[in-house]
Amino acid sequence: GENYVWFVSHVVVSTLQLLEDGTIPELTQGTIGAFQYIPYSGPKYESFIEKWQSLDPIEYPGAGPNTMPIDFDYLLYDMFYVASLALEVLDNNGDLEQERIPAQTWVDALRSIEFEGLTGHVSFDENGDR
Repeated sequence: GENYVWFVSHVVVSTLQLLEDGTIPELTQGTIGAFQYIPYSGPKYESFIEKWQSLDPIEYPGAGPNTMPIDFDYLLYDMFYVASLALEVLDNNGDLEQERIPAQTWVDALRSIEFEGLTGHVSFDENGDR
């Protein structure tokens, strides 16, 4: 609205994209939004889309022929890929044999991860930020 500035997350930005009645300029007056960049191209992306569209929509609601994943699905894929790579690091170091894995061991494993994901390059700095 007038005389206000609203900072909004990607959730609001992506929801506004669904409006098709011309109200977006009015609704977004004074809004600064952020969104996750997803490079919709490349071999990994193409493979993911091919697999997504080959799924049975009865077994996987929202997937199947002539469908496209929502942006959150790409982020989820990369999140689970990070988790699986971290588990692989822990396993290779023999850390999965422990009854409890110290938090710092998990942090170190996660920060060592680096790969090209569906949402672009994935790596973490010393603060754990991507």
